[in-house]
Amino acid sequence: MLPLNIAILWHFHQPYYKKENEFILPWVRLHGVKDYYDLPFLFQEFPKLKHTINLVPSLLMQIDDYINGSVLDKIQKLTLKDPADLSKEDKSEIARLFFLCNYDNMIAIYPRYKELYEKAKNREKFIEFALDQEWLDLQLWYNLSWFGYFSRQKESIRKLFDKGKNFTDADKILCLKEQEELLRNIKPLLETLAKNKQIELSCSPLFHPILPLLCDSRSAKESLPNVSMPEPIFRFPEDAFFQIEKAKDFVNKRYGIDVQGLWPSEGSISNEALKLTAEAGFKWAASDEEVLANSDKDSYRNVDKYFPRKLRIEDKEIKLIFRDHQLSDAIGFVYSRWNPKDAAQDFCNRLRDIKQKIVSTCGEDALNYAVVPIILDGENCWEYYKENGVPFCRELFEQLSNENEFRSLCFSEAANSSRSSYLTPLESIQAGSWIDGNFDIWIEGEENRVAWSHLALARKKLEDKKELISKEKHEKAINLIYIAEGSDWFWWYCPRHNVENKSDFDMLFRWYLRQVYEAMEEKAPDELNFPIGKTQAPRTKKQTREISNIKISGKKSNLAQWEDAAFIELDKSFTDMQQVGEILKSLRFAETENYFGFAFEFQETFDLKYKVILKFIHPIELSFTFEQNKFNYLASGDIGLSKIEYANDETIELLFSKESIAKIMKETDSKLQFSINTITEKANITYPRVSFFEMELRS
Repeated sequence: MLPLNIAILWHFHQPYYKKENEFILPWVRLHGVKDYYDLPFLFQEFPKLKHTINLVPSLLMQIDDYINGSVLDKIQKLTLKDPADLSKEDKSEIARLFFLCNYDNMIAIYPRYKELYEKAKNREKFIEFALDQEWLDLQLWYNLSWFGYFSRQKESIRKLFDKGKNFTDADKILCLKEQEELLRNIKPLLETLAKNKQIELSCSPLFHPILPLLCDSRSAKESLPNVSMPEPIFRFPEDAFFQIEKAKDFVNKRYGIDVQGLWPSEGSISNEALKLTAEAGFKWAASDEEVLANSDKDSYRNVDKYFPRKLRIEDKEIKLIFRDHQLSDAIGFVYSRWNPKDAAQDFCNRLRDIKQKIVSTCGEDALNYAVVPIILDGENCWEYYKENGVPFCRELFEQLSNENEFRSLCFSEAANSSRSSYLTPLESIQAGSWIDGNFDIWIEGEENRVAWSHLALARKKLEDKKELISKEKHEKAINLIYIAEGSDWFWWYCPRHNVENKSDFDMLFRWYLRQVYEAMEEKAPDELNFPIGKTQAPRTKKQTREISNIKISGKKSNLAQWEDAAFIELDKSFTDMQQVGEILKSLRFAETENYFGFAFEFQETFDLKYKVILKFIHPIELSFTFEQNKFNYLASGDIGLSKIEYANDETIELLFSKESIAKIMKETDSKLQFSINTITEKANITYPRVSFFEMELRS
């Protein structure tokens, strides 16, 4: 049988963090050291496997600034300070910022770093009493922990890892110099891979805006008819075209190539945006399968997403590729908890199942034209994997290199004329993104509406003053507008997204807009001096008192009985990543005299096709599985549950006898560690993203 065509695109992106002469956030440098160099370096071990790497110019601009030394980030500046000269404010910032990384894979595995982490849990005491050497070691460890699997193999860096503590100022300088050298090596590495035709380079718009919303914010209504619009409406398609065209020019000049493809920011497309993309000279663009399903409606078949399609708009034509979001999200969200070999095998088994579906639906000859597109971030997921994902990628790339089963293609090959002509051309696209086929992340909600209104007012004012200010002032102001049009500012105004430095994004967005008014010699609106909304961290609380009894029904109205239970808000992300298919709203859990109890609240009503698994990991192994009208549990060892009660209707409620489990917890002096797994047609999601939830024994 013919092999299955696959096409993998890795998206390298960071927003523009520059404020005056400082990068407010360090993610360009840190992900550059850990991911943007390491992932392509690994490709060299598997020369038969082709990839597409998507570059955002806003990322490349900042790498250049790091290399030429013209700009430092806040973390670099704090790192370079002598511990003896640290102010109380400096120490507070270091204690806040220098642990912002994955605990399990980037802190806990290093004894000294873990020791400092534990001490800094009492932040006030740590700031007051930490020794100069402890501050210096922390300065080093935060930077060291971001070196990737390959980048840390260099002897000078390996010696720092081996040293572990009692670092010197010279060690700090060496560490930062080696990071700069790694950033310098990214471009030649990509050039070599491209020259060997192992990778294709594509790009996203200049500052990563949501193109359809720049063309017309009302495009959001195509998939969200009731979404509230900003006032005034944002409609500047010329900005969208500039961001598209200049991105192509930027990458072309930087790498001496002619970029053929565009990954529109967040896979966001519309008819108008795609027409502009074609006018800018791009041959292909990519989005998500749900956008295709929404566009084809009743005529859509599940296998259609595996065939590139032509879209004709007026006199323009562009080829479209639609990502398989379950496969892509499996790498991004699921496999980090798996054994690497099992994960790679599972991924390839999924590909084999897809192959059979294509053949059974369309015939074996269709394998000549079908392509399975896998598109995901090239940076954010790897810190959740052991050893930065290299063992998993090695297993996966080895299996995908089997040319009898799989044939890897760059995206331009995937979208060639014969493949994109297999199915009839598309006549229209329903505007949408890779997340749920809509734009709710970037425009829905009060904070996003206010942010878009501020942006629209500033852009309209600049348009009105275009002929009244100098060319130089207009150029400065419009460039600041382009930066403020980036998707990331609006991503963080979504109440579902929360990280420690969320407020920095709000501060930067408002600063860029104030600078626009300054360039126009206009007074900025007073509202831009104040945060847009409030940071809404996920709510959590512990069980507040003894609970004598809970009667379960599976009805939402019954959640009032859980008022004093422990509570975790699950529909707000604890990371900078979001996965399609999230269904849980909250978790409540409690201990009564005789039972442990759990209640799951859903974003919508419990669905027939949902599966929810509550899994206990330590000090017992026990799992409960819920489906509509189905319930199962599996216990290992001598765990005896004399009584279990459950209900799954609008909610899921569970009570089970605690006697034998409480005994084990007391004997081992352990907390009850558990996770939750939800499985739907769209996704397989584990809560929490890393580590486990914990429940203490109250009695």
